[in-house]
Amino acid sequence: MLSPRQVATKLEASSIPGLGRTAPSAPGWQRLIQRAAAWRPASALLAPTLHLVDAPILRLSAGRHSLTRWLTGLPVILVTTIGARTGRPRTTPLVALQDGKRIVLIASSYGRLHQPGWYYNLRRHPHALIALGRLKRSYRAREALAEEREAYWAQAIHAYPGFAAYARRAPGRVIPVIVLTPEDEDAGGFQGG
Repeated sequence: MLSPRQVATKLEASSIPGLGRTAPSAPGWQRLIQRAAAWRPASALLAPTLHLVDAPILRLSAGRHSLTRWLTGLPVILVTTIGARTGRPRTTPLVALQDGKRIVLIASSYGRLHQPGWYYNLRRHPHALIALGRLKRSYRAREALAEEREAYWAQAIHAYPGFAAYARRAPGRVIPVIVLTPEDEDAGGFQGG
């Protein structure tokens, strides 16, 4: 298993087109907004609304821009899952970390008491389609466990300290860390869409 420092080094050397560097290189004003966003009243406002703003901006800008990325400096991608109950495609903008060709998602749900819907979707149907602009790639999802989870969790908190605040607000639930691995490893990268 990788140590948190090894994960951080791998994440900083990421290479998925459009996702960009995921190390916390945000300017001071973005770090201030990150701290404010982790505050309970701000989270209560952002949780039901931010994805409604980010999704169309990401689509219109070919994945280059989102309100979340502009305000916080955190990378945001569009993740399409299959609904656990409906069986229909569901697309959600999510903050993402990168580990080589893998993408790591944190199912924090802003520190609410329940897991986010996309988490249940991936548990039921462990396949996701990631869109970065016009590029799309299929991934297989699994939950990180034990040392792997701890290493990714440490990197997530390093990138966005708000995850630690979310964990404190969600007693009785461990915030899942989801690892997405490309289904087409041999294809050598993203496919144009």
